[in-house]
Amino acid sequence: MNRLIIYLIIGSLFKLNSFAQDSTFYTLEALVEQGLNSNYDVRLSELSERASMEDLKTAREAFYPNLYGNVSNNLSFGRYIDPYTYLYSNQSNYYNAASLNSNVVLYQGSKNINALKAAKSKLEYSKLTREARILMMKENITIAFININLLKALIANNGERLKLSNEEQVRMDQLYQSGKINKTVLLDLSTQKALVETEQIELQRRLTNESLRLGLLIGDKPLDITRLDSLNIDLQAPLDSSSYRVTNHPEYQQQLMNVRYYYSRMNVAKSALSPVLSLNGTIYSGYSNNRLRFDNAGKSIDYPFPTQFSDNFYQLVSLNLSIPFYSNRINKNIKRQAMITYQISEVEKEKRLQELNNLFQWEYQLITTSFDQVKITQQKTNDLQQAFELVQVQFFAGRIGSFEYIYRKQQFFEGKALLINDKYTFALNNKLFELHFGKK
Repeated sequence: MNRLIIYLIIGSLFKLNSFAQDSTFYTLEALVEQGLNSNYDVRLSELSERASMEDLKTAREAFYPNLYGNVSNNLSFGRYIDPYTYLYSNQSNYYNAASLNSNVVLYQGSKNINALKAAKSKLEYSKLTREARILMMKENITIAFININLLKALIANNGERLKLSNEEQVRMDQLYQSGKINKTVLLDLSTQKALVETEQIELQRRLTNESLRLGLLIGDKPLDITRLDSLNIDLQAPLDSSSYRVTNHPEYQQQLMNVRYYYSRMNVAKSALSPVLSLNGTIYSGYSNNRLRFDNAGKSIDYPFPTQFSDNFYQLVSLNLSIPFYSNRINKNIKRQAMITYQISEVEKEKRLQELNNLFQWEYQLITTSFDQVKITQQKTNDLQQAFELVQVQFFAGRIGSFEYIYRKQQFFEGKALLINDKYTFALNNKLFELHFGKK
């Protein structure tokens, strides 16, 4: 009995936990965070950034001395006939040695410095690539999120319209039963209601597709749209265009880092034409033992030739200067190719800056135009509402026919739908503009 009570308590806790999870709402920020954890492009760019970090470490290591060690052990033996004495000679040689070498480059035409700058630029480029991937993901999630909220608002508007149609149906049936209206009025209202229901089905289909798309963007199964947070639309006039910067766009920053990278690579290619001054140090020790044996008529004589350890130990420090002569032709071609690549990156940067300037002007114009359109549509919708409310009173009083009433009602609800669409269009344009260019 006690065990049963414990199971019931545990089961109730699981139900409460699942209810708490189901009652949470997906905000736009939460969806973006979830998308960051599951987006393959973002994960690949993070790995690329880690690889660039290792390249930077390699470039830094070039400033430190190299240290090499070598240990060898050799044994050689053989037999031959002396052509003058006709004696067999067996010789064996045992030799081992150890050495320690170190060298450091003192001057190489600032090759290592430019290689380090190139590695830093490449790392920054990898970071900006990841930011660009994140920006693209944010764009897609934001568009899907706002489209879902737009479709939900349009469905709610049609739901209000259908609710009014149901109320009208009840009242018209009563008037028809009393003989105050003819059947044509009922048919007109039913036809309009059927059209609204058809439009509602289409909106539901679009909402389902958009929720599936959003679910794929965040790497999850299809979302429960009832748990999606609503979008608060702030209808404030857009800031002046001087409050934003085109150079904030990650794609421009990418091109800028690309130019710096190829500029450093060009300097690295130029450094290959410079002399190389290096300091080398060597510590060497060796030991050998030679044994020579002559065989003649079954007699053998051994002549050992040992070499002492101290005789094979030495230290050497040298300063080397290397000047490339013939390879300069190859290096000059490499340098010219690096210069052309750098010039290409400069042109690409200017081209991308011009494209982003055009995008900036176009998107800012969309914001200002959509904001003005919201104000115009708001005023028109208010006028249509007043006209519809007046016609509604006259229709139920029997002063006008159903055609005028249906026309005014359709205009009013279509105006509301247009206002909803304009508001969300402004919200989408404003969101994308802030994502692209931010603020100073």
